Amino acid sequence: MNKQCALVACAVLLSGCATQQPLVKDVLANDDRYMQDNLSVQNVPQDVQLALGGMVEGNVIRTVDIEKTMINIEDGKESAFAKEETVYVLDNGLTRAVIKDVNNDIHFLSEYTLGYYGLFDLIYHDLITSRERMEPPKTITSFSESSSSLGKISENTEYTFRYRVASHQVGSYEEGLRCSTGDAFPASEYNPLFSGNALYIDCNYTGTNDQIWLKTRSIYLAELDIAQKISTSASKRKREWRFTNIRVQPMAD
Repeated sequence: MNKQCALVACAVLLSGCATQQPLVKDVLANDDRYMQDNLSVQNVPQDVQLALGGMVEGNVIRTVDIEKTMINIEDGKESAFAKEETVYVLDNGLTRAVIKDVNNDIHFLSEYTLGYYGLFDLIYHDLITSRERMEPPKTITSFSESSSSLGKISENTEYTFRYRVASHQVGSYEEGLRCSTGDAFPASEYNPLFSGNALYIDCNYTGTNDQIWLKTRSIYLAELDIAQKISTSASKRKREWRFTNIRVQPMAD
């Protein structure tokens, strides 16, 4: 092989390597770095940034560690799963979150998300530790409709979105989301672990035919500027979350 051919072959090889997802073991060894590199505004498609009024990179202003139990109800049977979630609240309305499954005090990373004002995930990554490399995340790629009532979550407000999602597992599809909030109330009325005011966020997810396939209820904690799902309901399965501990750490100026 002459020198020119060798350079071409090398370039092709490097190009192929550049498109590969990182190794799972490398992500587990430094998940903070992975989140900073893969869950930020630079990873959100330009069309999505424009549809949401423009975005700027944000700084972490606090971290919130939440311990909870997820109750899965299917065919009349209940199963309980311990979860721990660390939410990194940014000053641009986004949140990075890492969710861990807990079994016999052993923690297993399971999910990464980049959330938008607690309403939906711009990027969602389900970590499958049995595989060698990470799979591409599920990502919102464009909006055909976005609510004009954006910003911090407000009481008695409706939010409407329709967007296209790219999923490595099922391909590209369209999804609708309609959410509404009610009156503010003391968060401690829902759970004494919480403080400040809270709002319920009730959302319906629809497919291309506008039929509702998933209903969710979340609680928005205004003091922390985060939302947490407390129940979901699909045709054959329901889930509930019960919170057992919360720790808040403000970032130093």
